[in-house]
Amino acid sequence: MGWVFDCWGYCIGAKHTGTTNVLKGLPQHLRGEGEKILKQLRTIGYVTFHPTSYGMEVSLNPAKIIGEYFKKDYEQGSKFPLANR
Repeated sequence: MGWVFDCWGYCIGAKHTGTTNVLKGLPQHLRGEGEKILKQLRTIGYVTFHPTSYGMEVSLNPAKIIGEYFKKDYEQGSKFPLANR
């Protein structure tokens, strides 16, 4: 069915993690750039930020991700976006 649906209950939506954990996956010299990219992703709607008492948390926005997933199939002319998966 595609990576979006395989990942749905595991990493999209209600699941969130600290921004520091997201940036830990980057090399030390790229973490500043990673913060800028996270802010850009928030601006265009791919991630949402959640303030907590212990810092800022981030999660993937399911509406935007699923919307883009189906939009691609629609633009390619597929009448049934899930039929080819």
